[in-house]
Amino acid sequence: MPASRCFRIVLLFLLAGSAVALPVSAQAQLVEWSTLAPRATPRTGPASGVINGTLIVASGLDGSSARTPTVEAYDPVTNAWSARAPIPIALYAAASGVLGGRLYVAGGSPWSNIADLQIYDPVSNMWSFGPSLPSAAAGMAGVVVDGRFCVFGGMNASNTAKTNTALCFDPATGSAGSWGSRAPMPTARLMAAGAAIDGLVYVVGGAFGTYNNQSLATLEVYDASTNTWSTRAPMPTHRFGLQATVIDGQLFAVGGYQHRVVNGGDAYDLLDVVERYDPLTDTWTTLGSMPSGHALAAAGQIGDVFHVVGGASPPNAAPGTRHDALSVIDLLIVSAGVDQLLTADVFGTAPASLLAAVSGGSGGALVTWSGPGGFTASGAALNLTLGIGVHTFTVTATEAGLPAAEDTVQVSVQIPTLIGPQGPVGPQGPKGDKGDPGTNGTNGVDGAPGAKGDTGATGTAGATGPIGPTGPIGPVGP
Repeated sequence: MPASRCFRIVLLFLLAGSAVALPVSAQAQLVEWSTLAPRATPRTGPASGVINGTLIVASGLDGSSARTPTVEAYDPVTNAWSARAPIPIALYAAASGVLGGRLYVAGGSPWSNIADLQIYDPVSNMWSFGPSLPSAAAGMAGVVVDGRFCVFGGMNASNTAKTNTALCFDPATGSAGSWGSRAPMPTARLMAAGAAIDGLVYVVGGAFGTYNNQSLATLEVYDASTNTWSTRAPMPTHRFGLQATVIDGQLFAVGGYQHRVVNGGDAYDLLDVVERYDPLTDTWTTLGSMPSGHALAAAGQIGDVFHVVGGASPPNAAPGTRHDALSVIDLLIVSAGVDQLLTADVFGTAPASLLAAVSGGSGGALVTWSGPGGFTASGAALNLTLGIGVHTFTVTATEAGLPAAEDTVQVSVQIPTLIGPQGPVGPQGPKGDKGDPGTNGTNGVDGAPGAKGDTGATGTAGATGPIGPTGPIGPVGP
């Protein structure tokens, strides 16, 4: 939602905030904002990063649009700012990131865009130069991932076109490190914000357009292991000049500008909106508002607290000094366990054990129980003896500054079922009637023909037949 009235300005670039990736958590969360010590000098579009728990903010535009070399450091322990060595080339809209305990500031616009890489060492409080970008650019999103400082999109050297360029600086290559090209973003844009989650780079929002800055809701993800891009669900609020960070594995996008057309001209609303993206479900949630609108601000995460400092501020988008801090607190959740069904003993009672499980908060929640007849007890574990009936117990977890959490559980104690001794064996019953004859079974299948038998032995000679009758006398011879 707009944090100030609509105003008309000329916007060109964004410094993208650095990000810290933390483990993913499904815990319900409470988002809180606090206001801390303001920066000493108002700036828009500075470079920034967190080194050893200190937020370093370098250069930017002052109220007269002059680039100033001022560098300041914020210490959260003392809630105070201190001056550091000025940056060699004053600018704004540079990409920045922290690598190896040093702040890298790439490109930017002193007046025209440059390709220089300026490096700040907080130990020596000195600046040096590293290998320049392949070409001058400004308004890029800067992200540190897998030991490399990467920059995405921005305006080209002549400040005439938005780009989809992706470059990564590897400090381990060559004597002083070197830049390497990566697969270009699907969408050319500047003033986007970037952050890394589990080795993936999330580039969100930004501005497109040849002669103006029209706001985008686009979310694109770069996988360095495959050198490929994918598109995810867009933000609910299209905007550019926003700041981003990662808390508990989720992407937070805060503030920025939103473009709209008024009477044929360009108007830009300064936003205080806060939105959160869950990469596991590819969904966005709106989390209310910041205390004040910020765009083109310094940003950095110290521990679990995200700091947003200065940038364009209400009521007229002039450079500001306001310092707002976002804390995400895990809400208390308590579980009393599952309902129980117990059986009473011969005395009509049963022992019951309950154990509350608490998550969220700081880990020091107070746990109390309440039950029938005004019963109360403290501590997560509860051991007691219950009579027959249904007993309902409520467990409550409390911690200062957080809403209380409650859960209930029922313990039912039933009457035991008593079993008597076994009776004697009864007499044998009468013999039953003879059953009817069963039906004949079906005939079996004919067997196969038997094998041919062996040839029999030669039979014995038959008996001699009787002598036949005498034949007739033959004729007398001559």
